[in-house]
Parts: sequence; C-alpha cells; structure tokens
Amino acid sequence: MRIGQTSIAFCDPGASGLGVTLAPGELGIAPKFSEQQQRILRALCRPLMGDGEGLTPATDAEIAKATGIEAEIVTTELDHLGRSFGLADMPQPEQRAEVALLALRSGLVKADEGN
Repeated sequence: MRIGQTSIAFCDPGASGLGVTLAPGELGIAPKFSEQQQRILRALCRPLMGDGEGLTPATDAEIAKATGIEAEIVTTELDHLGRSFGLADMPQPEQRAEVALLALRSGLVKADEGN
C-alpha cells in the first residue's frame, strides 16, 4: 500500500523472522558488486519474479547452470553476498532466501532483469 511517498507492506515473517528489514534505496551505501555477483543475484532471484508463484530462490546448481559459473564459485559468491548483507549467522537456506528478497527489495535486481 502506498500513502503519499510512504510504502507500507506486510510480510509474514514465518519461522525465519531473523532477517534484516530494508527500505528501497537503503543499499546505496553498500559496496558495488562484481558483474559475476550481479549475474548470480539475477539467477538467484529469477524464480521469484516469474508468474508470481515462485517462493524459493534458485539453488546453487540451478544458478551455475543458468550462468555458466562453476557451482563451487556460485556457493562461495553467495556466501560472500550473505556476509555483505549482514546475514552470516543465518542458516544457509534461509540466508539464500533473504539475500534474494533483499536484492529485489533494494532494487539490486529488478523484475525485468530476471528473465
């Protein structure tokens, strides 16, 4: 819902209510990500942007296949991205989902880039 310049959204925190809350544009002070990391982020988010039914981000193996980047490198890069977002203490599956959501919410990945 949008009221003036303020956007309000309710997201069910579910079992992983440990994540970071970010407003659009908050990552403006974050470090720049490499082209490889950006490709990995786009592939990670792709299932979340299709027809609205995707609930789970892509797996490391799916990202590797889509990008042509070795799976071990994908795993390492996603670990780095998780730490960059301050999610190092979060279990890996939840961390991947939170990285994807933060990338989408912050505008690092836009819906038109996912396809």
